[in-house]
Amino acid sequence: MSDAPETPSEKPRRRRRRLETLADVRRCLARACRGIEAGTIEPKQGNALIYGYATLAKLIAGSEFEARLKLLEERATREAVQ
Repeated sequence: MSDAPETPSEKPRRRRRRLETLADVRRCLARACRGIEAGTIEPKQGNALIYGYATLAKLIAGSEFEARLKLLEERATREAVQ
């Protein structure tokens, strides 16, 4: 245990979510929407979360597209050489 006194303003650390796939982001988007509807998340905070998750979803989708395109280009290059 720490010797430092715990103040009421200290918040417990939150567990970080792994947001590596579109399915991960979709789950978090749904959780944020449910939190707003239930009143456990303030609308302003929920809006910020939703905006961030939507941006992250676009980045993941773009990265997945880029990876697929690179694979197709490499395959086309190999086939053209043969």
